[in-house]
Amino acid sequence: MKILTLSRNYPNVVLPHLGVWVEGLVAQLAKRVDVRVVSPVPYAPPFPNGGLQAYTRFRSIPKRESRGGVTIDHPRFVIAPSNYLYAYEADLMLASLRPVVERVRREFPFDLIHAHFSYPDGVVAAKLAAHYGVPFVITEHALWHPWMDKNERVRRQAVAAIEQCFAFIAASRALRDSMTDFAGHAEKCRLIPIGVDAAIFHAQGRAVKQGQILYVGRFQPVKGVDVLLRAFHRCTARQQGARLVLVGGSLYNSKEERDTRELAQALQLTDQVEFRGA
Repeated sequence: MKILTLSRNYPNVVLPHLGVWVEGLVAQLAKRVDVRVVSPVPYAPPFPNGGLQAYTRFRSIPKRESRGGVTIDHPRFVIAPSNYLYAYEADLMLASLRPVVERVRREFPFDLIHAHFSYPDGVVAAKLAAHYGVPFVITEHALWHPWMDKNERVRRQAVAAIEQCFAFIAASRALRDSMTDFAGHAEKCRLIPIGVDAAIFHAQGRAVKQGQILYVGRFQPVKGVDVLLRAFHRCTARQQGARLVLVGGSLYNSKEERDTRELAQALQLTDQVEFRGA
């Protein structure tokens, strides 16, 4: 069996931690079936050096590469700063993917498309699956509440993709419930939690540090790192020597990381909060 994985979230030379969970799933699939990956990345004109380096760095990503024996294509697609064109990202992504997927199809006649995230990837997968006459499935990693409430066009496209897919996979019960609240079709849903690789993540028998809190994840509003910092500020008043260790950073927007550091300074937590980086 040949599976085409479609995921904007996938590691590359610029963002090595992006979508590592998707890469892990692909690595497991590759033990049993043939897998190819198409992972679009933002198009960046050759801007001069300066404040636009956050975008021009994407030019260093190869258009095709191999990781762990899996071939990955990286077509470029136009994306606007912030969320200005978010409701049209599926259209923009599809336009850039069509010629690349057509070439992949000739080399690799896939039987199934597996998209990660309902929007924009799942919406694009629905269009491609209809064009090539193959089924597709969607694995969702993000709750649909509250962001689907705020964007009618995105919601309409995502619900249509769920209606057309063979099945959709939710990584948690809460995620399943949030999707079926909007799209229904509970009979299509498969609940498959994302696993943990025990060969990497395991206890090492070290002494537990009392009063230490560890955060691992992106610095973005939906993760609530600002809530954590304010809660930790209240903890420090109760427990001397409490520490907060933050492992992670922002992927596209360095402002989010700067805002997190500035909040720690404003709360006078610079001695108690440690930024370890990505």
